[in-house]
Amino acid sequence: MLQSRHLLPAPAIILELETALVCDRERVAQALRVLRLQLQQIAPNLRGAPEVLLTYNRRHWSDEAVGTIMDRAIGAHPWPGKLVAAAVPAGSGYYEHKNFGFSLTQRELIVFLDGDLVPDGGWLQAMLQPFEDFRVSVVVGNTYMDVSSLYARCVALFWIFEARTEQPQLRRTSRLVSNSVAFRRALFAKCPFPRRDTYRGQCSELARILESKGIALYLSSGAQSCHPPPKGLSGFVERAMFSGHDECVYCGLEGPVGTGQAFAAFTRDLASVRERVGRRASQIGAGGAVAVMACILGFAFYSLKLIAFLITIKSPQVVRRTWGARCSH
Repeated sequence: MLQSRHLLPAPAIILELETALVCDRERVAQALRVLRLQLQQIAPNLRGAPEVLLTYNRRHWSDEAVGTIMDRAIGAHPWPGKLVAAAVPAGSGYYEHKNFGFSLTQRELIVFLDGDLVPDGGWLQAMLQPFEDFRVSVVVGNTYMDVSSLYARCVALFWIFEARTEQPQLRRTSRLVSNSVAFRRALFAKCPFPRRDTYRGQCSELARILESKGIALYLSSGAQSCHPPPKGLSGFVERAMFSGHDECVYCGLEGPVGTGQAFAAFTRDLASVRERVGRRASQIGAGGAVAVMACILGFAFYSLKLIAFLITIKSPQVVRRTWGARCSH
């Protein structure tokens, strides 16, 4: 429980449901039940009533389906504070969900959580406690990969998220992960997630914007939540293709993009796979055979990313036209 000399402002937790489309809907209800318990635990240390705002796209979610998830999460227990759902404007993407949710609340502390994450115990406490220091304006949580299957373990070894930590700490970071992050309202009102014609990437762009303004980011590694691997072959390919598309788009902001940049990115990605697998294998207890499979899977992922990068150089809309129609998160 928070041990505060002063009460913290009750937060607004904005949970978008687009990423939840690739998960069992019970996962969302589970996340909400975890939030309910954690809000009850820290309620004595909050000033005011907290809000949980669910944002969803009516193209993918019916009002009834969202209401059912909320009912399953609440059950027979009273909800601590406010739990509401709001449909986003048509055409809203992942980051627009977050910006839209922000526009619906006046809370001083804003916490963003993705719909495919399930927070660990103590997640909310570890997200909020750093704000006791007035110098802290951004807190990033530690998102780690699920390792419950062989496929998930391989993805956990090579992909972008670090392993679950056993020694929580608060420290400076240069990385902003949008699926588990908190802001002071005054800052996010001036620096929301940028609008781009990309699938992902605006969180990294926002990190650079904040750095340019001298605003420190803090990683609270005790604020941990579990992320599933891409769902099946189609999810794996989709994520890789959009990664290549997005990197090409961002390179294009700096000037003309050539194939040399695509292959340079591929070289860096393969080096990252080797480094991540070598470092994480002991952290998640993966043996040599699993590490080899992870390297092969990582090579496949970043080869697809390279292909998408090269396609986007020649035909900027092909990846979005081909995979965007099926894109669900």
